[in-house]
Amino acid sequence: EVGGLHRLVQLARTSKTPVICICNEEQSSSIRTLARHTLHIRFYRPGVAAVVPRLRQICAREGFKRVEETALRTVALAANGDIRSMINNLQLLRSDRDVLALADIRGPDLSSPFGKASEKRNVFELFAKFFSPERKHLCGLDELLDIFDEDPEMLPLLVEENLDNFRSPLRPTPEAQKEALGQAMEYILLSQKIKAMMLESTFDSQALKPYHALTSCIIPGYIMRGTSTTRPRFPTVLGELSKCRRQRRMLEELTARLCESEAIGHDMVDERDVTSRLATELSTLLVPPLALAGSNRTLLEHVSVPFVLDVMDRYNLVLEDWAFLLELHQQRTGQDLARNVTAVAKAALTRAYHKRRESEEGGPVKRNKAVQ
Repeated sequence: EVGGLHRLVQLARTSKTPVICICNEEQSSSIRTLARHTLHIRFYRPGVAAVVPRLRQICAREGFKRVEETALRTVALAANGDIRSMINNLQLLRSDRDVLALADIRGPDLSSPFGKASEKRNVFELFAKFFSPERKHLCGLDELLDIFDEDPEMLPLLVEENLDNFRSPLRPTPEAQKEALGQAMEYILLSQKIKAMMLESTFDSQALKPYHALTSCIIPGYIMRGTSTTRPRFPTVLGELSKCRRQRRMLEELTARLCESEAIGHDMVDERDVTSRLATELSTLLVPPLALAGSNRTLLEHVSVPFVLDVMDRYNLVLEDWAFLLELHQQRTGQDLARNVTAVAKAALTRAYHKRRESEEGGPVKRNKAVQ
């Protein structure tokens, strides 16, 4: 909800007991705001050297008579930093033996009995393996193909998005970096043609899959191998696709509501009318009253917010439509009207909207997302 982060910061400042906040995405704008008022502690996956001594203690307590150091390291590596998985695997091994040896963990083909599922590697860890600076030649091709098979849809997108993140002494000048980037992009363009062929029924998609892996990830990664200079970026194409789908859905729902509204009457409007005309007209009705009131709570409560809510009722708008109409207006004109509205005004509009809906429904209703 709007204002929640501000209240959390106030609580952290005045509380006599520690306030512990946990997040997964530290680059989020809201988290960066909170981090300025907190002690920021980063946690990382424990390394093999850190967990092996503890695993040795667990083995001793659980009754293993002999434990090989290489076996413990293999258990730790297979779990990829997941301590719970390491303990579960030790429990599995202890169920039918009292000696922990490497031969019991790895078969003749050096495969692990725990399987790939125990590794629990995410795509950001996987895609970086294609760019490993230790790949002096295309060795371990089977291993790279196995990595590709773990997520053949996401990994090519990550590789393409982050090609220019990697630097190497092999490419000491900007010109050398650009030349290598051009070579890598040629293979990625080829991979896109192969992907299109895989989607056609006339081609054997499974037979083409190794070629897609080579041209989309393995060879471009080899060309651009080096050390990453920044955090990996999420594929832009997925964000744009998600945004387009959301806008399409919201535009269809908004158009339907406008056709049923008191202001439009029985005059039919289509989606083109909304994007070309109505979005701008409604934005000029919904924004200026809130912008002029600023953070004046009295003016907001008694004048601006009631006026905006009356307009929304006449046009049969819901709370999400307020921000969506401004988004459509910005796409058409380049003007960001929302920046003129204070957080206090947005919060007042959200509270008043829900209060009016609850009074109309005769009780609590499901709350829509707050105005951002």
